[in-house]
Amino acid sequence: MPSTPRRHFRLSSLCLLEASTLLLLLLVAVPLKHLAGFGLGVAVMGPAHGLVFLGFCWTLVNRVAAQELTGHVAWKLLAAACLPLGGFYSCRMLRNAAVATEIPLALGEAQS
Repeated sequence: MPSTPRRHFRLSSLCLLEASTLLLLLLVAVPLKHLAGFGLGVAVMGPAHGLVFLGFCWTLVNRVAAQELTGHVAWKLLAAACLPLGGFYSCRMLRNAAVATEIPLALGEAQS
């Protein structure tokens, strides 16, 4: 199956969403729980981040199975997802790869 702009945009968006939920969990919810005794933030953000992370992993597995990503790139994306700012690195890496292969990431972008 050929890579389409929408599929690349979806993976890139999932990288950003996963990184954002992890940062919210680590920098907002956990300190609120431990410093202010407000555990609701972790109770909400923990499962939300877990769901986004599972969706990200599922998308990676699908991309490797469809031979749209190599196993090496998928492992790099997965390893980066485990780091607090890694998702932003992954998004940049995917966008650079898309530019290098002339695949537009957003709908409506014209190819050069």
